[in-house]
Amino acid sequence: MIAVVGPCGAGKSTLVAALRARGIHAREVAQEHSYVPAMWQRLTRPDLLVYLAVSKETAQQRLKRELTGWMWQGMEERLTHARAHADLTVETDALTPAEVVERVCEWCEHRREEMLPKRVLVELRIPHQASEQRVQELASQLKDFGFDWDQNYLVPLREQRRYRYVLLRGELEGGREPDLEARPNVVRVWSDAPIHPVEGRKNKPQDFGF
Repeated sequence: MIAVVGPCGAGKSTLVAALRARGIHAREVAQEHSYVPAMWQRLTRPDLLVYLAVSKETAQQRLKRELTGWMWQGMEERLTHARAHADLTVETDALTPAEVVERVCEWCEHRREEMLPKRVLVELRIPHQASEQRVQELASQLKDFGFDWDQNYLVPLREQRRYRYVLLRGELEGGREPDLEARPNVVRVWSDAPIHPVEGRKNKPQDFGF
């Protein structure tokens, strides 16, 4: 789900309606009126957060009413947390509503591809004396961080005095690489995408005139 935040006059309701018309689950959050900084998180728990930015002058033109200085400053302060955590910020002053929608939709499509599960290889560091059962437990615990281990694939790599290293293969939820790599026993994560042969004509032997 996509949550949309921004000051009054930024175009939140227009964007949400357009996204819903395209089959995208979106919701407008009136964070600009809430004194709870993370209300946008509590109400929606969105997968993605879009912040629509607008200047006071442009907002007044769109709303056809004056926004006092203290009112505008208050909205900006209440939006500080959301803006800092936004996945996408769109400056809307110079854009039409249709251009804002297209920009967000293009970005959503790009992020959708990023969020798809992907095959990866994970190098795992384990205590040297750990039993095989303990190794499997450690590997299975990575599921909490988005990694679904293929239990038929566990390859020993090398050994050191205190640790040994194994290679795991499995599927990782999109966008979870930082979570997995932050684990103290994860050394590195590699892509395990299939390698396709390059199609094309074969190079002919060169005639050097010998």
